[in-house]
Amino acid sequence: MPTHNHMSENDPPFARVFGDRVRKRRKELKLTQGQVFEMTGISPAYISAVERGTANPSLDIMSGFRPR
Repeated sequence: MPTHNHMSENDPPFARVFGDRVRKRRKELKLTQGQVFEMTGISPAYISAVERGTANPSLDIMSGFRPR
């Protein structure tokens, strides 16, 4: 699994925008973070950080957010 780069409080807007989109889509699909973990292997804690815009996911991680 790729390493994750956590960002500071001065996160670029992209991280927040991406996180908002991930959260919105997860909720549209009526999935919990745990269910996303089961589908992608991405930990619920990391999913939470992405959704809050406090993590800077790699392209590998971003592509993993699509349900398999």
